[in-house]
Amino acid sequence: MKRIVILGTGNVATRLAIAFHKTAYEVVQIYGRTPASTRKLAKQVDAKACTQLEKLEPADLYVIAVKDDAIESLAKELSLIHTLAPKGIIVHTSGTVSSQVLRKLGIAYGVLYPLQSLKKQVAIDFFHVPFGVTGDTIKTRKALHELARNLSKQTFIISDEQRMALHIAAIFANNFTHYMLVQAQQLCKEHKLDWRLLFPLIEHTFKQAKQADLAQLQTGPASRNDKKTLKAHDTFLKKQNKSQEKVYRLMSEMIGVKN
Repeated sequence: MKRIVILGTGNVATRLAIAFHKTAYEVVQIYGRTPASTRKLAKQVDAKACTQLEKLEPADLYVIAVKDDAIESLAKELSLIHTLAPKGIIVHTSGTVSSQVLRKLGIAYGVLYPLQSLKKQVAIDFFHVPFGVTGDTIKTRKALHELARNLSKQTFIISDEQRMALHIAAIFANNFTHYMLVQAQQLCKEHKLDWRLLFPLIEHTFKQAKQADLAQLQTGPASRNDKKTLKAHDTFLKKQNKSQEKVYRLMSEMIGVKN
């Protein structure tokens, strides 16, 4: 497997194309619907730009790296890809979409899932990014696993159901945590506090996150069932920010239930 076509020009497509370009694999073509962004990414990786699916070139691997809600519709537009690359493999990169949306294309299929939040403008070393691989057959899984190992030191075979669970876990760990940090920063800013005062606490929390049994490390008024403190915080936030009060109350209730 040497020749790769990337379908997409967004965050994941950009970072993967650049990563592949630095390996022994050849990114031969970038497909996108917007000419300018397609040409820009193609130039970055010395590939041809393509804005028409009928002009796709033969390749060993086709990587669909577009938004989740566009994967299935794009796959349908690729219904004749089996005539272009009968021995090729087609994958998408979503953490949620089933690999089965690619099943009817007539070639080997699977998923190449990088477990990381990616941005076009932020360079990343994929060597430290876990890659989950899904394939329709043992042969496909082996080929994709080998491919992933050229990008990352941590690769693993994963089913569609496991990938869904892992993606949701990643949202809890990353997206929701980020939102909570935004709320903390906003609260400090509104009360003229240096939010960097929280850094030692944040760093300690994430250091503890590597422990095996996190539930046992939960602290705070909700875990202690400190009703007086919880009521005082609730009253304060109701006057200051009702959205934050709603989040605080919900999270406290959930922590209280777990304890």
